[in-house]
Amino acid sequence: MSVVISGPVPRQVYTGCLLTAAILASTVVSAQNASPERTAKARSSLLEEVVVTAQKREEMASDVPISIAAFSGDQLESLGIDEPNDLSALAPSLQFTESVGFSVVFLRGVGTDAFLMADPSVALYQDDVYMPQAFGGSQKFGNVDRVEILKGPQGTIFGRNATGGAINVHTKKPSFEAVHGSVNVELGNYDKLSGKAYVNLPVLDNLAFSVSAFGTEYDSFYDARENVTITNPEGTQLPGHKSHGFQIKAFYEISDRFDLLLNATQTDENDPGTLLGTNTEPSTLGRAVNVQEQSGRDNIKIDGRARRITPIDVYSAVAKGYFDHFDMKLVASHQKVDGKNQIDIDGSTQPLVGFTVDNAFAEIDQLEFQITSNENSWKADKLEWLVGIYGYKGTSGITGRGILVGTDLDENTLLGLNLPAQLVNFLAGVTDTLGIDLPSGKVIFDGYVDTISYAGFAQATWRFTDSLSLTLGGRYTDEERSVADSRTYLANEGVSRGVLVNDARSDEPLVTRAFSPRVAFEYRPTDDLMFYITGQQAIKSATFNVINLLDQLDTIGEEEMTAYELGTKVTWQDGLIQLNAAVFDYIIDNPQVQYFSVQAGGAIGFENAQEASIRGVDFDLKAALLPDTVSDLFLTLSGAYIDAEYSSFTGCTGYEEETGLYSEGLDCTGKDVTRSPKVSGRLGLNKIIYFDSSSVEIAGDYYYNSGFFYENNNRSSTEQPKYEIYNAHASYRYDPYAVSVTAYIKNITDEEYIASGFGQDFGNLISLAAPRTYGVKLGWEW
Repeated sequence: MSVVISGPVPRQVYTGCLLTAAILASTVVSAQNASPERTAKARSSLLEEVVVTAQKREEMASDVPISIAAFSGDQLESLGIDEPNDLSALAPSLQFTESVGFSVVFLRGVGTDAFLMADPSVALYQDDVYMPQAFGGSQKFGNVDRVEILKGPQGTIFGRNATGGAINVHTKKPSFEAVHGSVNVELGNYDKLSGKAYVNLPVLDNLAFSVSAFGTEYDSFYDARENVTITNPEGTQLPGHKSHGFQIKAFYEISDRFDLLLNATQTDENDPGTLLGTNTEPSTLGRAVNVQEQSGRDNIKIDGRARRITPIDVYSAVAKGYFDHFDMKLVASHQKVDGKNQIDIDGSTQPLVGFTVDNAFAEIDQLEFQITSNENSWKADKLEWLVGIYGYKGTSGITGRGILVGTDLDENTLLGLNLPAQLVNFLAGVTDTLGIDLPSGKVIFDGYVDTISYAGFAQATWRFTDSLSLTLGGRYTDEERSVADSRTYLANEGVSRGVLVNDARSDEPLVTRAFSPRVAFEYRPTDDLMFYITGQQAIKSATFNVINLLDQLDTIGEEEMTAYELGTKVTWQDGLIQLNAAVFDYIIDNPQVQYFSVQAGGAIGFENAQEASIRGVDFDLKAALLPDTVSDLFLTLSGAYIDAEYSSFTGCTGYEEETGLYSEGLDCTGKDVTRSPKVSGRLGLNKIIYFDSSSVEIAGDYYYNSGFFYENNNRSSTEQPKYEIYNAHASYRYDPYAVSVTAYIKNITDEEYIASGFGQDFGNLISLAAPRTYGVKLGWEW
């Protein structure tokens, strides 16, 4: 394996490397000289090693030859993390963002913005259940036990579409101990009110329940008006955020050999989010129809609405059996998403392009059966193994309404204006595709995809010596996707279906069959030092885009990835210093991408690039800083350098740099992969001051992102420039009553950066991330 970083290395990389080296040197020297008493005292939840299930068995994170960023619930609290979007700060190579209400996740430059009917490239698991739907994936955490971020492809064990990696969220499990629980309340600016509660209820010696709930409300970060029209120039106030959820778990220890964990989770979010976008740079076409530029957060007006309602229900059962020579695990789940959203695509007060999704629907059943070795298995001192089978059956799709263009073709006018040449060509393309006139431009559309997927997987690790081991694994996937519906109608008065104008249903399914192998060598010269090297392949399934309003079905072929990684894990001074680092080299064949354009036959189009090349390095460091000099001062430092580009991408679809006009057949070869900053990093310091019966923790952190592009052809008008975020918090805890008070401030400098951005026919649609926020949290445990 070779890792090549082309071009000059940014100054920030050198600075970060020198800073890391200096901190490591000073910390190691001080730690080596630290007294046992000082070493024992210099502890924090930040340095507690997390038990992970990255290989489908419980292991310490430092013992797993996979690049992992793992955090316990206490660590997340110390770092001020309470929702998935914040995870980007903890693992800088992770970009957890949104686009029009859908989660878009990139990890080490691997991801997909083809979120509509394609699956994410970074698999999200919650309590062993795969959550494939990107719609509503950024909802807040409940009561979390731990979060594991598995970097690099996880196609062998985690399987479906985990080419970029996997994020495992584990919530608290009921225990048979005494009744206990916690309550947390948060008050903040923008009239924020948030709370969550957890209670553990043991009923019998072998039966326990837990109940958790959360809710959050706050005003919009925008001073914005929606539904603005000529007859209603003031419109209505954009609503704020509301979300709530609950989880009920039951744990039954049937016998010494069997136990059962049942889970019911429901979450619901009502939020404009990234569905509110402003047209920051109208295209030539947009300016011709009087689209006005809007930027910032103040005095924003749109003629449509911005809304997302996302109820998600998940039910699961995890049954485990413990036998003399092996263990078994069965995971069964049912999940349902029934969301709604509204978006004004043109981001202006002109009635050009907007959509109302009446039902963003998914209903999914999954079953996974695993058999793993245990301490009594054959050659247990030498061999660890697991085998499993997996089944998936699901239907997902969208039913909605839209206005493609508010126009009267019979009069050759648009919003009372003469039609420019670009707009005449645009409308001609629409009407030619339909073969009829569109007096109103209002349509109703349906699109559903059925998926059936089966897989078998196995992995085995053989330890040649205490220092050297070899892991071999593989997964065979057989998946079929078919179109259940894909039709577009003209809308009659009201919302009823009128003339059928596009029937894109297909009897030909898309089939993905592939074997994905994995090989890994692990070398441990000492108990505290590990080196590993891995080579593996992973696949992302082919799929349909069934929301082709005026054209035939879009399909994107399967995405194949070959990945190599060389990594190390180091622990010094009984865990006072923990360092994980890796270099990686990926080649992706046929990466799946997405673009927005009504001129392409609908709002969203799919296509495959030919190849993407990704090379880079990332690291995570936790340390007690200068433990013999300064007591209870803790450092977290992480960073990534990623060189991700489309090494071959001809026939790219996008918008011209100067005019913003739609264009096909662009050459995006050599362009940066979207949402992939070259340099990103985080530096955090936590200082704890102990008193007889209480403690104070003061923390601050800094996040740097060198910037990235939101479009495949790297247009500067939708580029995210470099940005820096500073956060701080201070907590007081009184131990006798287990109460705490925390004051926090996020984005101290009120940095303005983009949460979502893309080009569309009439200009750019840009949504801003959260501004400066601050507040107070109150907590009580019993």
